[in-house]
Amino acid sequence: DEHGGDGGYVTRLEAFFDRVESHFNRTNGAPPKETRLTTSLISRSMANAKVYIPPMHPVASRMMSAALRAYGINSVALKKEDETTYAMGNACVRGSECMPAASTIGAFLYQLRQEEQQGTLNGSPALFMPCADGPCRFGQYARLHERILQSAYPDATIISPNSDDHYGDITGPMRIHILKALIISDTIDKLTHRIRPYEHEKGLTDNIINGTIDLIEDALEKRVSVTSLLKQMYVDLVGIKKVAKPKPLVGVVGEIYVRNSPFSNAYLVRTIEACGGEAWVAPIMEWLHYTTRYEDVRTLKGYFKSAIQNRVVAYMENRYMGIFRDLLNMRREPSINRIRRSGKRLIPDSIEGESILTVGRAIEFMKQGTDLVVNVSPFGCMPGSISASVLRDVSLQYGVPAVSLFYDGEAGFEGILEAYIQRSKK
Repeated sequence: DEHGGDGGYVTRLEAFFDRVESHFNRTNGAPPKETRLTTSLISRSMANAKVYIPPMHPVASRMMSAALRAYGINSVALKKEDETTYAMGNACVRGSECMPAASTIGAFLYQLRQEEQQGTLNGSPALFMPCADGPCRFGQYARLHERILQSAYPDATIISPNSDDHYGDITGPMRIHILKALIISDTIDKLTHRIRPYEHEKGLTDNIINGTIDLIEDALEKRVSVTSLLKQMYVDLVGIKKVAKPKPLVGVVGEIYVRNSPFSNAYLVRTIEACGGEAWVAPIMEWLHYTTRYEDVRTLKGYFKSAIQNRVVAYMENRYMGIFRDLLNMRREPSINRIRRSGKRLIPDSIEGESILTVGRAIEFMKQGTDLVVNVSPFGCMPGSISASVLRDVSLQYGVPAVSLFYDGEAGFEGILEAYIQRSKK
């Protein structure tokens, strides 16, 4: 614009410093008043609240909520996420935020209003909204949501563990149980996407898996073994009559909320399947593995604590994947170090966040034989835009098409996906 020269930048900086100075003059030099948000003592905060889990994933949200209830925390998974809740959230934000900011607070406000109308709203409702440092605006959404709640529901709060220390506020057996819940969710997701496109009897895969999900949720809440339930689900899934001819394999990468929320990505997996493809979605645990680099291992105690926890997580992943070895043998995830190595060839490792994961996993998908990679992000997402620009060169290098889709509550990507998938069939 007209301020793009050196003089324009100086003017903007001077204006900013003038606003900062005038602010402190109005407050007599006092620091800004702290909000009620805190990222410390998370476990204690959850123990005194009714914790609502955002509807990021239809299975993971339920599993995580059950894991919290197992340790005496009153928790509910938010299930409704659609045009109504999104519009409700959009009415409360400024409009420049990306889709998850409006979608999460909209789902929470909708649930609170429903309970208010039914006379069941009581206690201290709290939205579980993790945050992150780095270039993504996601780290500020908890603070934005806090301000929205202050006017609408003053008793409601935000519980916001930070990825900067690998969500270190959640510790002990409860942490392991939550990770176990997410690993099971990822495994179920992978099974669904692997089998459903090939079923002869439509709907049979969903019926088997949905019935087992209810039982697993109950088992997680009671802290009993889920192994027998998973083994029975394996027997039932193996018995499904399947189409033998392989379908084009579509790897899905991108921003964690949009790639996992069916409403936010306009039911991307279903669309891929309807167009004749099979989806392979990067798991939720990918981000948790990535944030282990932020753990505090400066002390001997911290080092051993981290090492033991990571071994336990690896054991659980291998154990649950092992039950479905025959079905998922060709759908194993590469290690997080391998993904980072592939990604940092094109994106510096110092640029933290999802860009390096998106690019690295896309490269690994291409090496694993996918016919197409879809990069999904909310509209205006900076990490998503960075990834989209880099993936053009990656696509040319590996000879695998990569398409980037940006979502803002609208559908209509079927034509794009169908064209790519049909081309892969040929």
